[in-house]
Amino acid sequence: ALLERAPGHARAEMRVVDTLMARDPAAAAERLDRLIADAARPSDRQALQSWRALASHRCGDTRAALDFWLQRNAAEAPSQLQRPAAAPAPAQWPEPAAPAPDAPAATFMVGLPGALPERVARLLAPVVPHFRSDRFWTRPPADGFQDLGAWPRIASGEVAPGAVIDSWRAALPGRGIQGPVIDWLPWWDNVYAAAMRAALPGARLLVVLRDPRDMLVDWLAFGAQPPFAAESPQAAADWLAGALGQLATVHEQALVAHDLLRVDDTIDDPVSMAAQLGDTLGIRLPEPPAGYFGPRRQSTGIWRSYADLLAGPIATMAPVARRFGYPD
Repeated sequence: ALLERAPGHARAEMRVVDTLMARDPAAAAERLDRLIADAARPSDRQALQSWRALASHRCGDTRAALDFWLQRNAAEAPSQLQRPAAAPAPAQWPEPAAPAPDAPAATFMVGLPGALPERVARLLAPVVPHFRSDRFWTRPPADGFQDLGAWPRIASGEVAPGAVIDSWRAALPGRGIQGPVIDWLPWWDNVYAAAMRAALPGARLLVVLRDPRDMLVDWLAFGAQPPFAAESPQAAADWLAGALGQLATVHEQALVAHDLLRVDDTIDDPVSMAAQLGDTLGIRLPEPPAGYFGPRRQSTGIWRSYADLLAGPIATMAPVARRFGYPD
Protein backbone atom coordinates (compact mmCIF):
# COMPACT_ATOMS: atom_id res chain seq x y z
CA ALA A 1 0.00 0.00 0.00
CA LEU A 2 2.85 2.38 0.78
CA LEU A 3 4.51 1.62 -2.57
CA GLU A 4 1.30 2.59 -4.36
CA ARG A 5 1.52 6.03 -2.74
CA ALA A 6 5.32 6.39 -2.82
CA PRO A 7 6.88 4.20 -5.54
CA GLY A 8 10.42 3.22 -4.70
CA HIS A 9 10.07 3.84 -0.94
CA ALA A 10 13.23 2.12 0.31
CA ARG A 11 11.94 0.49 3.51
CA ALA A 12 8.73 -0.65 1.86
CA GLU A 13 10.69 -2.18 -1.00
CA MET A 14 12.88 -4.06 1.46
CA ARG A 15 9.81 -5.44 3.25
CA VAL A 16 8.63 -6.83 -0.09
CA VAL A 17 12.09 -8.18 -0.93
CA ASP A 18 12.36 -9.79 2.50
CA THR A 19 9.06 -11.61 1.99
CA LEU A 20 10.08 -12.73 -1.48
CA MET A 21 13.42 -13.96 -0.20
CA ALA A 22 11.60 -16.59 1.84
CA ARG A 23 8.77 -17.34 -0.60
CA ASP A 24 10.25 -16.85 -4.07
CA PRO A 25 13.99 -16.02 -4.15
CA ALA A 26 14.03 -15.80 -7.96
CA ALA A 27 11.34 -13.10 -7.84
CA ALA A 28 13.36 -11.31 -5.15
CA ALA A 29 16.40 -11.40 -7.44
CA GLU A 30 14.39 -9.90 -10.31
CA ARG A 31 13.00 -7.15 -8.10
CA LEU A 32 16.46 -6.35 -6.76
CA ASP A 33 17.84 -6.14 -10.29
CA ARG A 34 15.23 -3.46 -11.07
CA LEU A 35 15.99 -1.57 -7.86
CA ILE A 36 19.74 -1.67 -8.55
CA ALA A 37 19.17 -0.31 -12.05
CA ASP A 38 17.06 2.56 -10.67
CA ALA A 39 19.31 3.39 -7.69
CA ALA A 40 20.74 6.91 -7.96
CA ARG A 41 23.20 6.86 -5.06
CA PRO A 42 26.25 4.56 -5.06
CA SER A 43 25.66 3.68 -1.39
CA ASP A 44 22.10 2.54 -2.15
CA ARG A 45 23.32 0.50 -5.11
CA GLN A 46 26.00 -1.15 -3.00
CA ALA A 47 23.50 -2.10 -0.27
CA LEU A 48 21.09 -3.52 -2.84
CA GLN A 49 23.86 -5.51 -4.49
CA SER A 50 24.61 -7.12 -1.12
CA TRP A 51 21.00 -8.26 -0.90
CA ARG A 52 21.18 -9.40 -4.53
CA ALA A 53 24.06 -11.65 -3.56
CA LEU A 54 21.92 -13.08 -0.75
CA ALA A 55 19.15 -13.70 -3.28
CA SER A 56 21.69 -15.64 -5.36
CA HIS A 57 22.43 -17.70 -2.26
CA ARG A 58 18.72 -18.38 -1.67
CA CYS A 59 18.37 -19.42 -5.31
CA GLY A 60 21.15 -21.96 -4.82
CA ASP A 61 23.74 -20.02 -6.83
CA THR A 62 26.32 -19.99 -4.05
CA ARG A 63 29.18 -19.38 -6.46
CA ALA A 64 27.65 -16.08 -7.67
CA ALA A 65 26.93 -15.00 -4.08
CA LEU A 66 30.44 -15.79 -2.88
CA ASP A 67 32.09 -14.16 -5.91
CA PHE A 68 30.29 -10.89 -5.14
CA TRP A 69 31.17 -11.01 -1.44
CA LEU A 70 34.83 -11.65 -2.13
CA GLN A 71 35.11 -8.89 -4.74
CA ARG A 72 33.45 -6.37 -2.42
CA ASN A 73 35.57 -7.34 0.59
CA ALA A 74 38.81 -7.11 -1.37
CA ALA A 75 37.84 -3.66 -2.68
CA GLU A 76 36.82 -2.34 0.75
CA ALA A 77 39.68 -3.82 2.77
CA PRO A 78 42.13 -0.88 2.38
CA SER A 79 39.63 1.53 3.95
CA GLN A 80 38.58 -0.76 6.82
CA LEU A 81 40.06 -1.47 10.24
CA GLN A 82 42.99 -3.80 10.47
CA ARG A 83 42.36 -6.85 12.62
CA PRO A 84 44.16 -6.49 15.97
CA ALA A 85 46.91 -9.01 16.63
CA ALA A 86 46.46 -11.17 19.71
CA ALA A 87 48.72 -10.68 22.70
CA PRO A 88 50.57 -13.73 24.02
CA ALA A 89 48.92 -15.49 26.94
CA PRO A 90 50.50 -14.68 30.30
CA ALA A 91 52.85 -17.25 31.76
CA GLN A 92 50.53 -17.41 34.76
CA TRP A 93 47.03 -15.98 35.18
CA PRO A 94 46.66 -13.59 38.12
CA GLU A 95 44.89 -15.06 41.10
CA PRO A 96 41.34 -13.70 41.29
CA ALA A 97 41.06 -10.79 43.70
CA ALA A 98 38.29 -10.74 46.29
CA PRO A 99 35.27 -8.85 44.93
CA ALA A 100 34.23 -5.75 46.85
CA PRO A 101 30.82 -6.42 48.43
CA ASP A 102 29.46 -2.96 47.55
CA ALA A 103 30.87 -2.72 44.00
CA PRO A 104 28.29 -1.86 41.30
CA ALA A 105 27.53 -4.67 38.88
CA ALA A 106 29.68 -4.58 35.75
CA THR A 107 29.09 -6.65 32.61
CA PHE A 108 31.26 -6.55 29.51
CA MET A 109 29.57 -7.65 26.29
CA VAL A 110 31.59 -8.87 23.33
CA GLY A 111 30.64 -10.39 20.00
CA LEU A 112 33.17 -11.07 17.26
CA PRO A 113 32.42 -10.58 13.53
CA GLY A 114 29.43 -12.58 12.40
CA ALA A 115 27.91 -13.01 15.87
CA LEU A 116 25.70 -9.92 15.35
CA PRO A 117 26.13 -8.34 18.80
CA GLU A 118 24.59 -5.21 17.27
CA ARG A 119 21.22 -6.97 17.41
CA VAL A 120 21.68 -7.57 21.13
CA ALA A 121 22.61 -3.90 21.46
CA ARG A 122 19.41 -2.87 19.64
CA LEU A 123 17.40 -4.72 22.27
CA LEU A 124 19.28 -3.19 25.21
CA ALA A 125 19.92 0.41 24.16
CA PRO A 126 16.34 1.78 24.24
CA VAL A 127 15.32 0.20 27.56
CA VAL A 128 18.43 -0.37 29.73
CA PRO A 129 19.79 3.02 30.88
CA HIS A 130 23.14 1.63 31.99
CA PHE A 131 23.93 -0.05 28.65
CA ARG A 132 26.75 1.71 26.78
CA SER A 133 27.66 1.43 23.08
CA ASP A 134 29.78 4.60 23.02
CA ARG A 135 32.93 2.65 22.14
CA PHE A 136 31.55 2.54 18.60
CA TRP A 137 31.00 6.31 18.42
CA THR A 138 33.35 8.88 16.93
CA ARG A 139 34.68 9.82 20.39
CA PRO A 140 34.99 6.56 22.37
CA PRO A 141 36.09 6.52 26.01
CA ALA A 142 39.85 6.76 26.46
CA ASP A 143 40.54 3.79 28.71
CA GLY A 144 42.53 0.59 28.65
CA PHE A 145 39.70 -1.39 27.08
CA GLN A 146 39.80 0.90 24.03
CA ASP A 147 43.58 0.88 23.58
CA LEU A 148 44.74 -1.85 21.19
CA GLY A 149 48.32 -0.75 21.74
CA ALA A 150 48.05 -1.69 25.42
CA TRP A 151 47.64 -5.42 24.75
CA PRO A 152 51.32 -6.32 24.34
CA ARG A 153 52.34 -3.98 27.16
CA ILE A 154 49.88 -5.67 29.53
CA ALA A 155 51.05 -9.12 28.42
CA SER A 156 54.72 -8.18 28.96
CA GLY A 157 54.06 -6.69 32.40
CA GLU A 158 54.92 -3.14 31.32
CA VAL A 159 51.33 -2.11 32.14
CA ALA A 160 49.78 -3.64 35.25
CA PRO A 161 46.37 -5.27 34.76
CA GLY A 162 45.02 -3.09 37.55
CA ALA A 163 45.91 0.04 35.58
CA VAL A 164 43.48 -1.03 32.85
CA ILE A 165 40.67 -1.22 35.38
CA ASP A 166 41.71 2.06 37.01
CA SER A 167 41.49 3.82 33.65
CA TRP A 168 38.10 2.20 33.01
CA ARG A 169 36.75 3.37 36.37
CA ALA A 170 38.11 6.89 35.83
CA ALA A 171 36.27 7.17 32.51
CA LEU A 172 32.87 6.02 33.84
CA PRO A 173 31.62 9.40 35.18
CA GLY A 174 32.26 11.04 31.82
CA ARG A 175 30.15 8.31 30.23
CA GLY A 176 27.25 9.10 32.55
CA ILE A 177 27.71 5.96 34.68
CA GLN A 178 27.43 6.20 38.45
CA GLY A 179 26.38 2.62 39.23
CA PRO A 180 25.89 -0.61 37.25
CA VAL A 181 27.05 -0.78 33.64
CA ILE A 182 26.78 -3.08 30.63
CA ASP A 183 29.77 -2.10 28.50
CA TRP A 184 29.86 -3.27 24.87
CA LEU A 185 33.47 -3.94 23.84
CA PRO A 186 34.41 -3.78 20.14
CA TRP A 187 37.06 -6.51 20.48
CA TRP A 188 38.51 -8.99 22.94
CA ASP A 189 41.91 -10.23 24.01
CA ASN A 190 42.60 -12.42 27.00
CA VAL A 191 44.77 -9.72 28.54
CA TYR A 192 41.37 -8.29 29.51
CA ALA A 193 40.65 -11.51 31.37
CA ALA A 194 43.89 -11.02 33.29
CA ALA A 195 42.87 -7.45 34.14
CA MET A 196 39.42 -8.52 35.30
CA ARG A 197 40.84 -11.30 37.48
CA ALA A 198 43.38 -8.97 39.06
CA ALA A 199 41.25 -5.89 39.70
CA LEU A 200 37.59 -6.40 38.77
CA PRO A 201 36.72 -9.91 39.91
CA GLY A 202 33.01 -9.22 40.36
CA ALA A 203 32.51 -8.36 36.67
CA ARG A 204 30.91 -10.74 34.17
CA LEU A 205 31.61 -11.27 30.49
CA LEU A 206 28.67 -11.76 28.12
CA VAL A 207 29.83 -13.50 24.92
CA VAL A 208 27.45 -13.32 21.95
CA LEU A 209 28.09 -16.52 20.03
CA ARG A 210 27.02 -18.48 16.95
CA ASP A 211 28.50 -21.49 15.21
CA PRO A 212 31.94 -20.10 14.28
CA ARG A 213 31.56 -21.32 10.70
CA ASP A 214 28.29 -19.40 10.34
CA MET A 215 30.03 -16.37 11.84
CA LEU A 216 32.71 -16.55 9.16
CA VAL A 217 30.21 -16.72 6.28
CA ASP A 218 28.10 -13.91 7.78
CA TRP A 219 31.20 -11.72 8.10
CA LEU A 220 32.13 -12.34 4.47
CA ALA A 221 28.56 -11.64 3.33
CA PHE A 222 27.60 -8.63 5.45
CA GLY A 223 30.71 -7.23 7.07
CA ALA A 224 30.98 -6.60 10.79
CA GLN A 225 30.77 -3.97 13.49
CA PRO A 226 33.40 -2.63 13.94
CA PRO A 227 34.29 -2.89 10.24
CA PHE A 228 37.30 -5.19 10.34
CA ALA A 229 38.83 -5.95 6.95
CA ALA A 230 38.22 -9.39 5.43
CA GLU A 231 40.43 -9.15 2.36
CA SER A 232 40.34 -12.92 1.85
CA PRO A 233 38.34 -15.77 3.38
CA GLN A 234 41.46 -17.49 4.69
CA ALA A 235 42.82 -14.34 6.33
CA ALA A 236 39.45 -13.73 7.97
CA ALA A 237 39.22 -17.35 9.13
CA ASP A 238 42.73 -17.38 10.58
CA TRP A 239 42.03 -14.28 12.68
CA LEU A 240 38.49 -15.24 13.72
CA ALA A 241 39.55 -18.73 14.77
CA GLY A 242 42.33 -17.28 16.92
CA ALA A 243 40.09 -14.65 18.51
CA LEU A 244 37.35 -17.18 19.24
CA GLY A 245 39.99 -19.54 20.58
CA GLN A 246 40.82 -16.99 23.27
CA LEU A 247 37.15 -16.85 24.29
CA ALA A 248 37.03 -20.66 24.27
CA THR A 249 39.93 -20.60 26.73
CA VAL A 250 37.97 -18.20 28.97
CA HIS A 251 35.08 -20.67 28.88
CA GLU A 252 37.09 -23.88 29.33
CA GLN A 253 39.25 -22.54 32.14
CA ALA A 254 36.56 -20.33 33.74
CA LEU A 255 39.06 -17.46 33.72
CA VAL A 256 36.30 -14.95 34.50
CA ALA A 257 32.62 -15.22 35.30
CA HIS A 258 30.86 -15.37 31.94
CA ASP A 259 27.77 -16.34 29.99
CA LEU A 260 27.65 -17.67 26.43
CA LEU A 261 24.65 -16.12 24.71
CA ARG A 262 24.17 -18.61 21.88
CA VAL A 263 21.97 -16.83 19.35
CA ASP A 264 22.01 -19.49 16.62
CA ASP A 265 18.26 -20.06 16.96
CA THR A 266 17.23 -16.46 17.75
CA ILE A 267 19.37 -14.43 15.33
CA ASP A 268 16.33 -13.43 13.23
CA ASP A 269 13.72 -13.61 16.01
CA PRO A 270 13.78 -10.42 18.14
CA VAL A 271 11.04 -11.65 20.48
CA SER A 272 12.87 -14.88 21.32
CA MET A 273 16.23 -13.12 21.57
CA ALA A 274 14.79 -10.54 23.97
CA ALA A 275 13.49 -13.33 26.21
CA GLN A 276 16.80 -15.20 25.99
CA LEU A 277 18.80 -12.06 26.76
CA GLY A 278 16.56 -11.09 29.66
CA ASP A 279 16.94 -14.54 31.20
CA THR A 280 20.72 -14.36 30.86
CA LEU A 281 21.02 -10.90 32.40
CA GLY A 282 18.33 -11.43 35.02
CA ILE A 283 16.20 -8.54 33.76
CA ARG A 284 12.86 -8.27 32.00
CA LEU A 285 12.97 -6.79 28.51
CA PRO A 286 9.85 -5.61 26.68
CA GLU A 287 8.74 -7.62 23.68
CA PRO A 288 10.03 -5.92 20.52
CA PRO A 289 7.77 -5.52 17.49
CA ALA A 290 7.85 -7.96 14.60
CA GLY A 291 10.50 -7.08 12.05
CA TYR A 292 12.55 -5.17 14.63
CA PHE A 293 15.82 -6.54 13.22
CA GLY A 294 14.90 -5.71 9.63
CA PRO A 295 15.28 -8.17 6.75
CA ARG A 296 16.35 -11.69 7.63
CA ARG A 297 20.04 -12.51 7.35
CA GLN A 298 21.33 -16.06 6.89
CA SER A 299 19.84 -19.16 8.42
CA THR A 300 21.70 -21.24 10.97
CA GLY A 301 23.96 -23.78 9.29
CA ILE A 302 24.54 -21.65 6.19
CA TRP A 303 28.20 -22.64 6.28
CA ARG A 304 27.27 -26.08 4.95
CA SER A 305 26.28 -24.50 1.62
CA TYR A 306 29.84 -23.17 1.30
CA ALA A 307 31.76 -26.14 2.69
CA ASP A 308 33.21 -26.93 -0.75
CA LEU A 309 33.76 -23.37 -2.00
CA LEU A 310 35.37 -22.36 1.31
CA ALA A 311 36.91 -25.71 2.22
CA GLY A 312 40.14 -24.27 3.65
CA PRO A 313 38.63 -21.48 5.76
CA ILE A 314 35.84 -23.76 7.03
CA ALA A 315 38.44 -26.33 8.06
CA THR A 316 40.29 -23.58 9.93
CA MET A 317 37.13 -22.80 11.91
CA ALA A 318 36.30 -26.44 12.71
CA PRO A 319 38.51 -26.90 15.81
CA VAL A 320 37.17 -23.85 17.64
CA ALA A 321 33.60 -24.81 16.65
CA ARG A 322 34.26 -28.16 18.34
CA ARG A 323 35.61 -26.43 21.45
CA PHE A 324 32.31 -24.58 21.80
CA GLY A 325 30.35 -27.81 21.36
CA TYR A 326 29.08 -27.40 17.80
CA PRO A 327 28.79 -30.66 15.83
CA ASP A 328 31.07 -31.34 12.87
